[in-house]
Amino acid sequence: MKKIIFFAICFIAILASCSNDDDANNGNNNDNNNFADNFGANINADFFGRIADPSGIAIAGAVVSVGGQNTTTDSNGLFIIEGANVNEQFAYLKVEKNGFFNASRSLIPTNSAAHVQITMLPRALTGSVMSGKSSSVTGADGEQVTFGGDFVDANGNAYNGTVNVYMDFLDPTDNMTQTAMPGMLYGEDENGNEQGLDTFGMIIVELEGASGESLNLADGSPATLCFPVDPSLQGVAPATIPLWFFDEANGYWKEEGLATLNNGEYCGETSHFSFWNCDAPFPIEEVCITVTDDQGNPIAGADVCITTASITYARCGVTDANGEVCGMMPANQVLTIDIIDSCNNITSTQNAGPFTAPAAVTIPIPITSSSVQNISGDLLDCNGLPVTNGYVILDDGTNVSYTNVTGGTFNFSVLVCTTSPNMFTLEGVDLNSLESSGQVSYTYTNPNTNIGSLYTCNTLTEYIEYTLDSNPQKVVTIRLNGSLGAANNPNGFTVSGSTNPNNEFLGLFFQDNALGSYALDGSFTVGMTFFFESSALEIDYNNTGNSVNAQVNANAPNVGDYYDGTFSGSYFDQSGVNHTITGSFHVIRDN
Repeated sequence: MKKIIFFAICFIAILASCSNDDDANNGNNNDNNNFADNFGANINADFFGRIADPSGIAIAGAVVSVGGQNTTTDSNGLFIIEGANVNEQFAYLKVEKNGFFNASRSLIPTNSAAHVQITMLPRALTGSVMSGKSSSVTGADGEQVTFGGDFVDANGNAYNGTVNVYMDFLDPTDNMTQTAMPGMLYGEDENGNEQGLDTFGMIIVELEGASGESLNLADGSPATLCFPVDPSLQGVAPATIPLWFFDEANGYWKEEGLATLNNGEYCGETSHFSFWNCDAPFPIEEVCITVTDDQGNPIAGADVCITTASITYARCGVTDANGEVCGMMPANQVLTIDIIDSCNNITSTQNAGPFTAPAAVTIPIPITSSSVQNISGDLLDCNGLPVTNGYVILDDGTNVSYTNVTGGTFNFSVLVCTTSPNMFTLEGVDLNSLESSGQVSYTYTNPNTNIGSLYTCNTLTEYIEYTLDSNPQKVVTIRLNGSLGAANNPNGFTVSGSTNPNNEFLGLFFQDNALGSYALDGSFTVGMTFFFESSALEIDYNNTGNSVNAQVNANAPNVGDYYDGTFSGSYFDQSGVNHTITGSFHVIRDN
């Protein structure tokens, strides 16, 4: 399964990308009247995220709703919601899709679009029981529910007959739990106080009648839930632990009941079904972590994981565009902060705390000892206009990263696994026109990779685009050619084409068929030509002041593959006038 990196994921008690607010609640609120008072004033916020199944495969057509807004995921499982009415310190997203349990995420909104990752669990029949008698159903991971025998429908009417049981279990030692659990590890205890939660396992149970109607437990007929405890946690699992159910209306956990540890499992009684959770509560403080390079530049998309001596597994999140990730962390404990690359290698470890008040920590990552890659470029529609509502998704074989695009440009950083290939693909999507660029191949050029322009046009399979001086951008689409064997150099390659059948020809000639940087000197041997027929704008090939640099990101090893790259610089025309030129190419190799 590919590791998914997402920018600015935001969630309390795991991690959240957010601004540090000195007035934010620090977890010691004793207001028992209205727990939602902890969440602050109403605001409008934007959200951007990806919905996937447990294997990381995108789920298309899932309905996502938050703050009075809703949308559906596209073929990449991605969604964007703008202007949702939420709270300053709390937003609650719900996701629905036939064949899956409903999913959700609670988080702190960010100043820009908050990024969210949600895993949906397939909803498969676990077993069936008959009403009127005690019976049990056991799931694939050893989770079990025992029924008293009495059930009611959604209107409270008694139900008699077959009861179909749909059930799943989330193990806290499984990294998927952090994206598949509902809400976040944050709840209201029986006294109305905020608490961080240390989970020892979660179970979801849903009941249906023979006709598909929703069922629940009848009053006076409780069920017993048993949660298997991972062997690695047996030594630290307390003898008794509070039970918490997920409040699907409000988006956080509520304490109700107690579970007892016996023979390697927690068992406790419940009077209704939802997601149930065995959690040890702990006091919390807000901690913000900023990850930068050693020059002080923020690293977005850095995977940050925090452990302490008392919590059972790491809390992980991803830094936002400012390199920051914030959340409610265990108070009065030393935090071990790991920065992890896409191959799960720890690139940096630092201890911080203990904290008894809101705190901020900065962690510099030396560029020389890690693979911090910055990706930038333009996302344009078929007419060369900036995409105002879309995204770019990156896949380099070990991680999938994405960022939203609102003004036609994108600029984001990833922490790349040093042992993975140096190639990656980008796909740009215009959500207004529902058009895509398709996957385009590039090569990382440490530490900055500018890919030029990416066009979201299904019919535009290859192109060269350029901007001359301050003139409007032009796209070369006619007589496009990619050839192995440059002019006067059989070991190089050529890409060329015209903006119309009669003039405006652009050609790029490379001395080698290899990835990397090239200085194009303006000669036909290893240079760049640019000319209009019968025009003075043609390059003066003999002028030694010509200086155009190119970067080859894909070198088309086979016919039908793409040559990809960018170029920029200046040249002198036949009249001695200096011109600037920038552009990129995505051209199929023809021979």
